[in-house]
Amino acid sequence: MDITGYLQLDHSSPADLVVVGAVIVISCLLSCDNAVVMALLVRELPRELQTKALGYGIIGAYAFRIAALVLATWIMGIWYLKVAGGAYLLYLAIAHFLRPQTDQTRPVRKLFGLNAFWSTVVAVEIADVAFSVDSIAASIALSDKLWILILGSTIGIVVMRYAAQGVVRLLERFPRLEAAAFVAIGVIGLQLLLELPIDVLRPSRPLPVGTIYATAGEYRAAVEAFIHRPLAIGSVLVVNIVAPEQPSLAIMRDEWLRRESARGIDSGSGSGSDAQPGAGDPPAEIQLRAEHQARRAYNEALSDWNLHYRPFLDFESWFSSLLVMTVFAVGFIRPARRIRTGANDETGSAP
Repeated sequence: MDITGYLQLDHSSPADLVVVGAVIVISCLLSCDNAVVMALLVRELPRELQTKALGYGIIGAYAFRIAALVLATWIMGIWYLKVAGGAYLLYLAIAHFLRPQTDQTRPVRKLFGLNAFWSTVVAVEIADVAFSVDSIAASIALSDKLWILILGSTIGIVVMRYAAQGVVRLLERFPRLEAAAFVAIGVIGLQLLLELPIDVLRPSRPLPVGTIYATAGEYRAAVEAFIHRPLAIGSVLVVNIVAPEQPSLAIMRDEWLRRESARGIDSGSGSGSDAQPGAGDPPAEIQLRAEHQARRAYNEALSDWNLHYRPFLDFESWFSSLLVMTVFAVGFIRPARRIRTGANDETGSAP
């Protein structure tokens, strides 16, 4: 197997480094939420085991992200991963606030009969899987080169690991942050639940018969012209009450084949020995080029569909991260001290 060709390193350019940077930024933005969750999951372990649990969790995250990038189209379609992760995070937040205030001990929740340490590692992996769906979809919208996606996601995971360790230290130094952190976890869980694909509840709406598109931009234009979205707040929040049909690889392939064939004929390449007059079949190189262009455009359009047109609520990644970090930061605010007035001192009881 040609690894260079498989990772698409054989047709790289310096401009790809810019795309790597964009993937890293996206991964870091989407990792803010994950860092808070991971910090709270490992916090109940002894300090010497916290770093170890994060390390094992990151190893699992690497393995899952790389496998998920290879199977990106399939992973993006597994909507229930996000819903299950959201329900779990919401449960953690509710369970925390329902616990009696006098109960200062909180043993690690045992999962699948494992001990405390491995239960925590599994919990970290579950959280990472729930967050990975959006991260993968956002990444493949930026590039179809596997080496770019793996490198950018890998660096993003490293940032997430150290961010989580930093949050753990903050929780140790500022105990009041714990309540704010669990509120943030509840917000994340609720958000994941509200991103339930609307096509699970009602059928997708097909685009008008004869709608043609070859690129992700043309697919977006077709959807925006046909689907009504009752609430759209700039680049912050959009409500979808019906999902459009997902992009069609067959439509994109046929349109790219038509365009590439027309381009080949115009340039004279369609009159070579490979073309059989009257057969109507384009040369093999045109077919290969059209197939590559179609699959690249399809992956980008499918990412848009999963991220923006399919969820009931579509939160922009920057807004979600800002909201969670704002809630978390509230924990740093100290309560206002009471200022005892002279009258209160006179009427108060003597020491």
